[in-house]
Amino acid sequence: MADKNYANEKATRTVRKKVDLFCLRTAMNLLVIATLSLSGYIIFLVTIFSETYRKERGQGTGSFQNVEDFQILIIGFLPSIVITALNFLVPILFRAFVRFERYSATFEIKLTLVRTVMLRLASLLVLVLTLYGSLKKSSSSDSSCNVKQVKQQQDAMCW
Repeated sequence: MADKNYANEKATRTVRKKVDLFCLRTAMNLLVIATLSLSGYIIFLVTIFSETYRKERGQGTGSFQNVEDFQILIIGFLPSIVITALNFLVPILFRAFVRFERYSATFEIKLTLVRTVMLRLASLLVLVLTLYGSLKKSSSSDSSCNVKQVKQQQDAMCW
């Protein structure tokens, strides 16, 4: 029934309605791209914050006898928590966006699915690249091996 109504509406569109629909769909796609970009930027910021906080405060003792140990644990898992929240909230936005675009019901589902998959892949990519950059910086600055140290300690190991 919905497909028949959509086919009838599509057949009776004037040139003006087609141009309006094209502009609406372009604007909505730009909004989707902005949403994906903002999600990636939020993940980037949270990951940088989490890594910086953990380096400043240390890894914690794991005893949970004080509040700071628990706080370090929560901030360590903050990127995962934010990604989970975004993976829950952003597809809801995508479903709302796709309704304004006036596609057929089957195409709405496909488009929402593609956008959601793009969100999840982009989230994973941003997280991995941010952590890789952070690890690469820390490994190059922290583990530089000095030749004098090696000569002084024959058993010194550089990783």
